[in-house]
Amino acid sequence: MTVLRCKVAVVGDPTVGKSAWLQMFLSNGTNYPRQYVMTMGADLCVKEIEHSETGNSVELYLFDVSGQDVYRRFIENYVEGASFFVVMYDVGHRATFESVTRWVEACRKGRKGMPGILIANKADLGEKVEVFDSQGESFARQHNMTFFKISALKGDNVAAPLNHIASKFSTAYEERVRTLQFLK
Repeated sequence: MTVLRCKVAVVGDPTVGKSAWLQMFLSNGTNYPRQYVMTMGADLCVKEIEHSETGNSVELYLFDVSGQDVYRRFIENYVEGASFFVVMYDVGHRATFESVTRWVEACRKGRKGMPGILIANKADLGEKVEVFDSQGESFARQHNMTFFKISALKGDNVAAPLNHIASKFSTAYEERVRTLQFLK
C-alpha cells in the first residue's frame, strides 16, 4: 500500500458551513459544532482515506480557509501547492452562491485547471432555499467542477466530496506510475 498526500483548499464565504462540514467528516458524522467559531486565517486538519480500487491510502491535508474579507489577500498562500480545491456555498443565502465565481478564480489563479469541487451546503433548509440544485450543477459544469449537495447539520453526504477527491487523486497517481513504467 502506498500513502499519498493530497492538499485540499476549502474556501467560501463566512458562515456557509465549511468548518462544520469538516468537523462532521472528521468525526464520521458524530460531532456537529453547536456554537459558531469563526476561522482565523486557516485551520489544518488531516484525515486518511483508503482507496479500495487502487489499494492506496490518501492523506487529505484539508486547509479550511477563512471566508472573512481580511484574509482574502492570503488566499494564494493557502491554495499554493494544493491538488484540489473545494468551494462551498449556503443554499439559503444567494449572496454566498454569487461569490463562488470569485473563489474559483482565486483558487485557479496560480494553477489553471486545478480540479475543483462545488458543494451546496445546508440541504436541510427545505422551503428557505434560495439557490436551486440546477443552478449549482450548471455552474459546476461551466467551470469543470464536480457538484455535491450536503447537509453538515444532518450529516447527509458529508463524506462523498472528499471520498471523490481521494479516489481521483489515487487514480491519477496510478496512471502516472503506469506512464512512467511504460516509458522505461
